[in-house]
Amino acid sequence: MEFNKEFRKEVFQVGQKYLINTLFDTINSILGVVIGLYLADEGSSYVFIMSIISTAIALGISSGTSVYEAEYLEQLRKIKKLEKHMITNFEEKFPEASKKAKSIGMLVGLMNFTTPMVVAIVFVFILATLPELSWAFWSIMGLSGTILFVSGMYFGKLNQLPPLKRGLRMVLIGFATFGMVYLVGVLF
Repeated sequence: MEFNKEFRKEVFQVGQKYLINTLFDTINSILGVVIGLYLADEGSSYVFIMSIISTAIALGISSGTSVYEAEYLEQLRKIKKLEKHMITNFEEKFPEASKKAKSIGMLVGLMNFTTPMVVAIVFVFILATLPELSWAFWSIMGLSGTILFVSGMYFGKLNQLPPLKRGLRMVLIGFATFGMVYLVGVLF
């Protein structure tokens, strides 16, 4: 399978719809864990770090494999639809089409597997380098809001939607996560 410019463009176009979902899920899931630990007055950076890493691994495996399966099946469905209209067997005539479908699914799945890992590495770096857990906590909160805002703006602009509105919408949902987890922490 040749990774030419057209193929890379297709992988990116397919991948962006999953990437924003995975990034959003990652930030909100890790926020939930971090906020919960902070409100539970867990003072150990080690517990925070292990919780972030284990959450990222679980999210990476979950989103990477589910995205691979979904996209591979979507690509195969397109091939089957073409086969039906062209009354031909693509597997026999165009074996590259099936390889391309699998490659797109694998690359997009890999992108979604690595997204939680990248976020976790950044958050763990913050926890490992800041001397006070409260500084690290608020730094992670601020960085999470920034990531949500910038990614919302980027994907809004990429899809010809109002970037500022998309960025603010993402941040508001992040604040809602904080508020709900905080409320649970206060109630219990």
